[in-house]
Amino acid sequence: MSDVWQQRYLRSWETYRDRLIQVTEKHLGLAMLARKDWISSASRQLIQDKRQRLLAELEVYKRLQKECRAALRRDRQCWADEMAEEAEIALQRGELKDAFANFRWLRSVAPWFSSPISGTDRLLLSDKASKNNRWREHYEKLLNRVPPPAVTGLDLQPGPPDPSVDSSPPMEQEVAAEVRRLKNGKAAGICCISAELLKAGGEAGIGWLTRGLVLQGYRRRLD
Repeated sequence: MSDVWQQRYLRSWETYRDRLIQVTEKHLGLAMLARKDWISSASRQLIQDKRQRLLAELEVYKRLQKECRAALRRDRQCWADEMAEEAEIALQRGELKDAFANFRWLRSVAPWFSSPISGTDRLLLSDKASKNNRWREHYEKLLNRVPPPAVTGLDLQPGPPDPSVDSSPPMEQEVAAEVRRLKNGKAAGICCISAELLKAGGEAGIGWLTRGLVLQGYRRRLD
């Protein structure tokens, strides 16, 4: 019965997601990628292909993800070389303001290096491999503890319901209030549904979300 309910719930979620995306593409169109000076057109096309493969073919998506990272690294390096060359030319001409403006741009995109950590012998570890090993040793010691002895012979019964806790089904007004609390400007997840898209659905979108998904999960928890 649990598997049947999960399949039914998954179909409801997929229907909600697909219909919402279809309506959005029809009336609003696809959002343009954020423009960055150092990203080339070829890298932008790779990013677009990767997004289209995200839900369809996972293996192709993983391959495109690696290609995108490699292409962006090349684009960033080329952009940094051009900025450094322009700054050097500006210094030779005595244009200090333009030169230091380029230096500030380069500093803002420079890689960030983490601080060294202390090892078991109190010596500082700065290389990546040693730090990873030290963190692994720390968490192995922290998480792999001897489990407490099992307690048997206890007759535990559920307590009476707390009248101060509201266990009534969630209402559309409550779902709408939670949707309004979502922050705008955040990237959508694998479902491609952003906070702005949920808010733009209005009363119809909130009603569908509440009746089709939220209430199903609520009733399942009570069973």
